[in-house]
Amino acid sequence: MTPTYRLTRTADAVLSGIDEYASLHFGEAQADAYLLAWDRIFVLLSRAPSMGDQCDELGAGLRRLLHMRHVAFYREIPDGILVIDIIGADRLPDRHLQSNRRSAGPHAS
Repeated sequence: MTPTYRLTRTADAVLSGIDEYASLHFGEAQADAYLLAWDRIFVLLSRAPSMGDQCDELGAGLRRLLHMRHVAFYREIPDGILVIDIIGADRLPDRHLQSNRRSAGPHAS
């Protein structure tokens, strides 16, 4: 089986927001290129999950990878990776993820 990636509803919504923002401010071509880059990164991470940095202090088995202005948080799953969330690189991940822990758990989309 080829490794793959899945997005939580949160991660999917963030990518949609990034696409909308980038389209408005940088043009549709630039927005498409940024999302395509994330798709390629997620495919690569699904094949080699250890490429991202461990951040167990934020959650058991959690990893992160910085790409340009955003950080993706993910966990390895049997068939690849599950992208939990994506946040702006300038945000504090421990506070952000702690607030998300109080809400409903991740749901694959």
